Amino acid sequence: MLSNPPFSLNYSRDGMRLSNRFRWGWAPGGGKKADLMFVQHMVAVLKANGVAATVMPHGVLFRGGAERDIRTALLDDDIIEAVIGLAPNLFYGTGIPACVLVLRAPASKPADRAGKVLFINADHEYAAGRTQNYLLPEHIEKIVYAYEAFTDIPGYARVVTCDELRGNDDNLNIRRYADNAPPPEPHDVRAHLHGGIPKAEVADKADPFTAHGFTTEAVFINRTTPTTTSRPVSTAPRFPRWPPTTPAYGPRPGSPGDPASGYPLVPPPPASWVKRRFPGSRGEASTPRPAFVPPARVGRGCRFPARGTGAAGRCSARR
Repeated sequence: MLSNPPFSLNYSRDGMRLSNRFRWGWAPGGGKKADLMFVQHMVAVLKANGVAATVMPHGVLFRGGAERDIRTALLDDDIIEAVIGLAPNLFYGTGIPACVLVLRAPASKPADRAGKVLFINADHEYAAGRTQNYLLPEHIEKIVYAYEAFTDIPGYARVVTCDELRGNDDNLNIRRYADNAPPPEPHDVRAHLHGGIPKAEVADKADPFTAHGFTTEAVFINRTTPTTTSRPVSTAPRFPRWPPTTPAYGPRPGSPGDPASGYPLVPPPPASWVKRRFPGSRGEASTPRPAFVPPARVGRGCRFPARGTGAAGRCSARR
């Protein structure tokens, strides 16, 4: 039996005929959760060795409450044979990803599949279209092969026992059992700092290299020690400190000018640094000033202050 019922409908038990077909439980009447009611209806009308495949939203796989109780009853009767996750935007009328539930009549599973559920994560198997995605023949063949093989395929399919499902509160979330997420990209800090290709990444590609006759020794050079530089590192300060170390000021303890600090001594500054005076500059005739006086302000209408002019040489923008 193949079916594609409408997703997320409401239903009412009032006046319902053939209510004996829903012996595994009743989903909530409100909240648009009639999906598992369609599932029970299909299972109830299967022949003794019948098989049903129906399209369902992913919510029926993990929602709690009454829907979890229905899943538990279906698993206890060994009805669910496979859960197949599909890509989004495959069906008309909805863009959400859907799944296919493969169901068996009670006690009709083959002996090698009894008490087990196959999970297939095929949400990457599709061809993107302009307004809708499509399953190509190679995608269908891969899904059918995994279902018929009924075995573990890393990153794609996994066979899970009902005991494990019971330990997970009968949660049928596909990614919980068949996760196809790519592994995290490894980062080699030493390779980032010193360059080169990490040995672990070269070793991981050994099989493809061998298949193509590629010899790594002909391309890569083994480097066991990090690249170092022979340039000496100076401990002397690059610029003299200000105020300069003169007998009038004296070196501060622990500063480069202090002989006890272990730093190389800084030569004394030129006499013009401390003995140049500017009479009339802001009224500070005896204040030590550097020989070069920078401009008062850089901008429109600014000019260099003239020597000896005092306030008259300031920037006109300050007026």
